[in-house]
Formats: sequence, structure tokens, C-alpha cells
Amino acid sequence: MKQVSRTILPVLLVVLLFSLPLTLQAQQSFQDRYSAGYALYQRGNYSEAIKHFRGMLADNMNSSLSDNCQYWIGEAYFAKKEFEQAIIEFDKVLFFANNNKREHSIYKIAFCHENLGEKKQALEMYKRYLADYPNGDYSKLALKKLDELQY
Repeated sequence: MKQVSRTILPVLLVVLLFSLPLTLQAQQSFQDRYSAGYALYQRGNYSEAIKHFRGMLADNMNSSLSDNCQYWIGEAYFAKKEFEQAIIEFDKVLFFANNNKREHSIYKIAFCHENLGEKKQALEMYKRYLADYPNGDYSKLALKKLDELQY
């Protein structure tokens, strides 16, 4: 029995030491992790921000900040001028229940289509934005874009 204890104890100690960083990371609040990812985005570290937010979503798709994580993935691709991927990422935001980034995502999808020269899709999305958010944050800009794109 003593021999088994002597063998198991060092193994357990090694396992605990290697799992400690994972435990500490799990204890870090989702809010703290979100703030760290947002800071990466703000510093222009878009690829790192994307990776960071994807990791957060892999851990928890049901946080009140999950839609924000997905939104900033879209914004990071937008900043990298990868508009097709940005559309995909912004579209994913629309499937989160009770989210606060839906409005901005619809506008950004329209803006991505405009940047890609996809006038018809841009017009459709600006119209959708205005139908859903007639007094939204971007309603004046969306009206201006509609006017510019229709002529």
C-alpha cells in the first residue's frame, strides 16, 4: 500500500500542477475575458481578438456577452477588410436570443455588401435595417446610403 501511495502521489502532484492554469482560467470571469478580448481588438490585434472571442464562445454560448463576442469577431474581420467573412460572422449574431448587437450587425452586413460592390444586397439590408430600427443608431446613415445606392 505504501508503494502505491508513493507512486500515485507524485503523479497526482504533476496532474494538479499542470491543471492549475486551466483552473485559474476557468475562474476568471467571462466579463474579464471579454474585456481582454475587446482590448485586443482595440489595439488592432484582430487575429488574436478573433481567436480569443472564438475560444470564449467555445466555452460558453449562453452568456449575456456571447452575442457581443460574436459581434466583435465580425468587427475584427471587417477591420481586416475581409468583408465576406465579416458578413458570415455578423449573420451569426442574429441567431442569439435577446441580444443587444442585432441592430448593429444588420447595419454592418449592409455595409459589408456595399464594400464588396454588391449593391442589390446592400440595398436590401439597409431597407431591412430601417424596417426593424426606424429610429436606430444608424437610421440616418442607412437612409443616406439608400439614397446614394439607388441612384
